[in-house]
Amino acid sequence: MFSPILALGSFETLLTALIWGVWVVLNLWIWQKSKATGNLLMLIGAGVLALVDLLLFLLIFFSGMGTLMLIGLVLLTAGFFLSVKPMVAAQIAALQAKAKHIGHKDGGTGGGTGTPPPAAH
Repeated sequence: MFSPILALGSFETLLTALIWGVWVVLNLWIWQKSKATGNLLMLIGAGVLALVDLLLFLLIFFSGMGTLMLIGLVLLTAGFFLSVKPMVAAQIAALQAKAKHIGHKDGGTGGGTGTPPPAAH
């Protein structure tokens, strides 16, 4: 029996294209509200990856597909980095402030005597 799905490409390739399409829609919604560069880069990167997978599903190949996928992945990764960088920086600053506060609590010496140990000869 003839199956149109098998005549085009694999089901997994189509499913991957649809998943990247969901990433495009989610990042579009977020970008419309925030206008954040990170989400715009993830939107473009996911769009490129969705397009490549859709072309693979349609059995359309060309020599630059690997490069196109690499560009999509780089854009997606850069966008993710830019979108989480402020949160990570805030958490690091909070930890540093907490450590500084704890250091002041015990006299600022970190629990030591304040003098270095004698040098070993």
